[in-house]
Amino acid sequence: DLPLEPKRTVAKIRAGSSGEVTQLHARVGRDGRARPVHPEDGRRRVAAILADRPHATLRELAAAAGVAPGTAKAVRDRVRNGQPPVSADIRPHRPVAVARTQLSEQQILSVLARDPSLVQRQSCRNFVQWLALSSVRRESLDDLVSGIPPHLVGLVGQLVRTYADVWSDLAERLDEANQLAGSERTAAAR
Repeated sequence: DLPLEPKRTVAKIRAGSSGEVTQLHARVGRDGRARPVHPEDGRRRVAAILADRPHATLRELAAAAGVAPGTAKAVRDRVRNGQPPVSADIRPHRPVAVARTQLSEQQILSVLARDPSLVQRQSCRNFVQWLALSSVRRESLDDLVSGIPPHLVGLVGQLVRTYADVWSDLAERLDEANQLAGSERTAAAR
């Protein structure tokens, strides 16, 4: 079982939060890269900067607007061709429920380990323990790879990819369940 900290943990987490609702401006894709939830906003910022500084370099535009250089180039080209900065085919990504505070992995595990709805069921306790044991820090990847004998690297890579696919499916199912729960809460509030 996970070692449970004193009940003061939730109070510590609450005290450390700003109390503000975090706004989600980006989502992280399966490839690990962050993408804007509302890409049209960045494109409009590029167009506004371009109107003030028509000779700005792509890097300057991208940095000032907080977008990728490719996006800055696409907007600059559209504006130069007399088109609007945002094309009709750009749509925001589906909304994702946002937590009120950003918690660390350890804080999330601590909350899960204490939640009565999880603690009362053995399968849920096992899942939380498994999550704690499966934690891998990005900073430790080089050490992990260098510790695998060269003749096993391919097999381990194959196994990890299989696990990553399962994790990705689980994350998508959890997102769907979260959206469904959010819809049900909204309907119940009406």
